[in-house]
Amino acid sequence: MSTLYDKDFQAGTRVLVADDDMVTRMMLTATLTDWGLDVTEAEDGHQALEVLTGENPPQLALIDWNMPGKDGTDVCRELRAGAPEPYVYIIILTSMNKSEDIVTGLDSGADDYVVKPYNPAELRVRLKAGDRIVRLQWELIQAREILRDQANRDPMTGLFNRRAIQRKFRDRQKDPTEAGQPLSVLLLDIDHFKLINDTHGHDVGDLAIIEIGKRIREVVGTEGLVSRYGGEEFLVVFPRTELETADKFAADVRNAIRSQPLVCPNGPTVNITASIGLASAKLESDDVIETFVKVADEALYEAKESGRDRVISRRLPGR
Repeated sequence: MSTLYDKDFQAGTRVLVADDDMVTRMMLTATLTDWGLDVTEAEDGHQALEVLTGENPPQLALIDWNMPGKDGTDVCRELRAGAPEPYVYIIILTSMNKSEDIVTGLDSGADDYVVKPYNPAELRVRLKAGDRIVRLQWELIQAREILRDQANRDPMTGLFNRRAIQRKFRDRQKDPTEAGQPLSVLLLDIDHFKLINDTHGHDVGDLAIIEIGKRIREVVGTEGLVSRYGGEEFLVVFPRTELETADKFAADVRNAIRSQPLVCPNGPTVNITASIGLASAKLESDDVIETFVKVADEALYEAKESGRDRVISRRLPGR
């Protein structure tokens, strides 16, 4: 199992070598390849910046200070100004060794500084230090993304939570390309859910919520954004979807829920139905999700009052 303190570089570790001198590039490339690194070469600062700002750039870079066009410090400044992620660890290579030169190089955004002619052993340990830093940063990014995803998810169902679906709606509403496009919102409530809890216990109620969330997601697929809105309620946002199309999805969701009972492990078999309210309109720049939810909730109330296990659809008033 590899660790941050392995003596060797991990397979696939990539490094950029940027130097306008072909002989220097060839020697560096041969050395780095011998250490197990995958090398990308650049002949000048312009090429180096293209590589480092392109898709999937190397996270380690050896950049010569003196190059035509853009020198090494120019590359560092422009790269840091863009603040790309993940981080690129840059080592400046130069024959200048005065303290003020080192300060200038590091102040430009370089992470380390190696004086030519370089000592291979020194260069290797400095690259290893940079490799540890970028690998640690990658682990932190992954941990951050996991936490970010958890903050947007309902822990029971894995669906978007209420806050996340509200944010998703705002993102759509702020997108100028969505203005005037149809948007539909489905609000679903499990019928007689309190009775399920009172009769079979909260564990069965939880299983019902999980199973219904799964069935909604299977029906909707990538066409809608599915969330647990609260308690036994689910909310689905259908971007760029007319009421007629959303109505078909709602009917399919209803049938998917009622078609098969909930079979609990070592427990009861429970027949479940759901009532659904649907609201739709052309999206306007000042819309908020609560406007759609209010109309969908009114339709849901009508569905329950009419006997449950049905879909009621409405357009937003005047739209």
